[in-house]
Amino acid sequence: IESIAVIQDARVAFCNPITCKLTGFSLDELKSRPFINFVHPDDRGLVMENYQKRLSGERAEKKYQFRMFRKNSRLIWVEISGIRIEWEGKPASLNFLIDITERKKVEIALKYQSTHDVLTGLYNRHYFENEIRRLQKSLRFPVSILVMDINGLKEINDTRGHDAGDELLRQAAQVIKNSFRPEDVTARIGGDEFVVVMPETDANAAVEAISRVRSKLEEHNQSCHADQSLSFAIGYSTTGAENDLTDVFKQADRIMYIDKARSYVRAHTN
Repeated sequence: IESIAVIQDARVAFCNPITCKLTGFSLDELKSRPFINFVHPDDRGLVMENYQKRLSGERAEKKYQFRMFRKNSRLIWVEISGIRIEWEGKPASLNFLIDITERKKVEIALKYQSTHDVLTGLYNRHYFENEIRRLQKSLRFPVSILVMDINGLKEINDTRGHDAGDELLRQAAQVIKNSFRPEDVTARIGGDEFVVVMPETDANAAVEAISRVRSKLEEHNQSCHADQSLSFAIGYSTTGAENDLTDVFKQADRIMYIDKARSYVRAHTN
């Protein structure tokens, strides 16, 4: 069912009862302040731009979506379309809105699932590969890539079961997430393999990042039972003159496997 609202002088001049039901506000309450106040701050630029374009006769988006507040402060998603009209002799916009909150929740969930690993909450391999392609065209060089692999996960799966292995993966993801900046891309790209892409990070900063991971690992292992301790094999590489991020990733992966082999030798010679 459509909500209908006339906006004039940046305020609600008229609306149907469905609009009041949708928002939880009475007509008098809706008229009492600029309509933009009911819009989520992050969407106000989009909404105001389209409103002004429509009034001035410019080409505006025929249909678009934004978030607005209900009276109980709950956010809802609405889809809006509209036309320019004359209302009591003055320009106004006639708007038609529908509540798409449930549809939007499904869209957001599907998008999240398409870019994130379900078990750990980190990005997945698909997102990582897309980010590599995007960064390849950017100016955010140098880029460093870390590849990390959990030591002994197969043994844990074999001796304690996959539930224990999954829990170790979740713990590993949390350690990794806590070790890096929000702008770094942390992803699980295989069963026990993780990768971190760090834009604008040279080799020295990458080495410091590895130290942070080792420190966070130590903190984790001190706070957990011995049979839940974590160990990573880690490799890294940084862009050089060619700046081919696929090659940088492959190099980091090779170094990680060398570190893994060394860890295996140490574990079986002591």
